[in-house]
Amino acid sequence: MMTPPWNPADPRASLLATWEFLHDHARQVFLEDGTHVEILFLLAEDGTMQPVPIAEPMSRENVSARLREQLPGSAVYGLIHIAEAWAYLPQGPDDHTRKQLEWGEMRVSSLRDEDKKELLLVSLLSRDGDSMVWIDEIVREEQGQVRFGRRAKLSNVEFPLGRLF
Repeated sequence: MMTPPWNPADPRASLLATWEFLHDHARQVFLEDGTHVEILFLLAEDGTMQPVPIAEPMSRENVSARLREQLPGSAVYGLIHIAEAWAYLPQGPDDHTRKQLEWGEMRVSSLRDEDKKELLLVSLLSRDGDSMVWIDEIVREEQGQVRFGRRAKLSNVEFPLGRLF
């Protein structure tokens, strides 16, 4: 896996290019394996990258708490997180289920299987305030094959591990 060249004079553009590259790579891995390990990449302003797989007994909460302790004063410029997730895709602005989820009256895990979607998420967070995510809908076929459905690239979204910078 060859990441794009890093330009220390423009870490923001380099981080975005790396995020795009890792999104494409994550899609390829998912199509080949039918799954993707949850992983966090920590990137310094000079382009040094440290991958951190998130697996048992680690949890997102543990990783998030550790990062909040370690990131202040560190050389970490940006984070890229790859994970699978379940989500509810709203049916419109007045969708009652969406409102119940937003208000905390229910959780996605309590929805019927046909009401939730499986997603591949590739999220980015930077010290400069960038917070973006690639969302790819996962479609599992009856024959065991996987493919991607809808895709979206969103800006100004909450990073899955919380506010870390």
